[in-house]
Amino acid sequence: MKRIYILFLAVLLILGAAFPAAAATPTDPMVATAQQALDAALGAETPGAAVLVLKNGAPIIYEGFGYADLVGRTPVTVDTPFELGELSSAFVAVVALALTEEGRVDLDADIATYLPADFMKKLDLAYAVTLRQLLLGRAGLGGRIHDLYFASESQCFKDLAEALAADVPDQIAPPDTCAVYSAFGVALAAHVLSTVAACPFEELAQQYVFAPLQMNATAYHLPGTEQSGLACGYTPIGNRHFREGAERGNSYSGLYPATGAVSTAADLLKFLTYLFSDSAPKALLEVVKSGAVSGSSLAFDSQNGIACRVGRTRFHGAALSFNAREKTAALVLTNTAENSLLSLPATLCTGTAVRVPGTGDGLYELSLFEGVYAPATGENRTFVGRFQTANGNCKAEANADGTLQFLDMRLKQVAPGIFTLAEGDDATVKVQFFLNDAGEVAVATAADGRSFLPVPFYLSYSVATILLALLMLCSLWFLLFGIGVVVHWRHHREPNGKRRSVQYILPHVLAALEALAAVLAVCVGGYLGTAVYAPFYTTLSVLALLFGTAASITYVVAFLRSFFRRALHHRIAYSAIFFVLYQVLLRLWALIPL
Repeated sequence: MKRIYILFLAVLLILGAAFPAAAATPTDPMVATAQQALDAALGAETPGAAVLVLKNGAPIIYEGFGYADLVGRTPVTVDTPFELGELSSAFVAVVALALTEEGRVDLDADIATYLPADFMKKLDLAYAVTLRQLLLGRAGLGGRIHDLYFASESQCFKDLAEALAADVPDQIAPPDTCAVYSAFGVALAAHVLSTVAACPFEELAQQYVFAPLQMNATAYHLPGTEQSGLACGYTPIGNRHFREGAERGNSYSGLYPATGAVSTAADLLKFLTYLFSDSAPKALLEVVKSGAVSGSSLAFDSQNGIACRVGRTRFHGAALSFNAREKTAALVLTNTAENSLLSLPATLCTGTAVRVPGTGDGLYELSLFEGVYAPATGENRTFVGRFQTANGNCKAEANADGTLQFLDMRLKQVAPGIFTLAEGDDATVKVQFFLNDAGEVAVATAADGRSFLPVPFYLSYSVATILLALLMLCSLWFLLFGIGVVVHWRHHREPNGKRRSVQYILPHVLAALEALAAVLAVCVGGYLGTAVYAPFYTTLSVLALLFGTAASITYVVAFLRSFFRRALHHRIAYSAIFFVLYQVLLRLWALIPL
């Protein structure tokens, strides 16, 4: 009997191997979509991920996938800490609303009410701004170049005030005229709260967010601190292989506390549960709309009734979307900065379509919208910023059929400045262009929450490539010419046996030094981008300005002194004209701070 039983089990095993059971298909479309995205990304785009999906306020996916550490084969769990990047800004909003409820701050008061006069002088704001405008991304602030990670703790700022003052972005638009997420604005709001409470912001976050919600694994990862168990960050290098991210120091300029927090899926489940509860600040969930498309809620972009934020650090990515009305939410934490999983939360949390307020009448000429646009969160005050703008901009061009080509979409105008897909319905807005008082495009806002600003034509990719090539050729010419002039001066003497006066070679030497500073800035900036200590660029720009100013003065002196020496006079004149053109190129690329 025992042998018959064993034989029967063996037959069942063989049949099971020959006819495997069909894979279980998820019945919930949200689960099926998430599973498909995970199958495509895990192991190819990111080693691991923690995923949380809430439906009607309850988790339907709450799990870790893949590896937090490929060497040790440590699996990702819901308790694995990841860097949150810009998701950290949500905690600033909660603290701001808590202090508002206590009557300690007013969201609509001028921030100058709470900050010292000397600090406000450093900000040099063209318009007064409020906490609400900073948190909504409506303060009109542009990008800044100093949002970097530093290689050692010695390079870090001593406090948030110093980090903010190190590089203050321009106020590119009056408040409430456009909505553009600004890490600087969120960090500035946090500094206001810290000043009012007379304590560092990380203590406020602990007091008002982390401790009450028992988010024990969540903290701000400040310089000199360590986070145990943090998922190892990676960079995909193709063919399902990854390179481990180098250990780097962190800095306030990251920009804490708009970024810099570390958390887990388990802790963020507590945070989302709180957001959906009756005790959550309603202002955090309100959708503040402007026009047909652009919108934001405190510290989040908001579109189609959904609050969204994607955060990235050097080697980690995080994305969160939630629909407060339907109590649905999706969270993804990954240990690579760029991967398709980061778009999953927005895909899962769909909301109602944005509707056009009116159609048909008073349409603008499409030529009004043509031009070059760059992300509003960037900056182009420095060479690195302009270089990145030139490599990441997009064009708006009118098509012969009366449509507009923009952001890889063919659009039709259905209301003044409002565009839908050319082959889609006339009610779902994809892009809206906002005009300033002069009737020019001030900002273009897409339905996914991105905002774009018009930039000069010379920052379009093709024109910028030519101008950069000209800049390098001119710089090399001035370098070689300066060296040649010095060599000739040392070995050539006048008929009377004396060397030519040094005043005739000094302009060329100074121009060569200016060119050297420019070449260094271009080479390092083109190769490393923002991954280098920003004062390096500032130093080179100041040196270029000083050498250029000195060269200009000496060119004028040499020109006047050589007026009665025909051959020398013409030589210096031609060189001076070429030098003036070179200064224009340097200015176009912001290599001299004028």
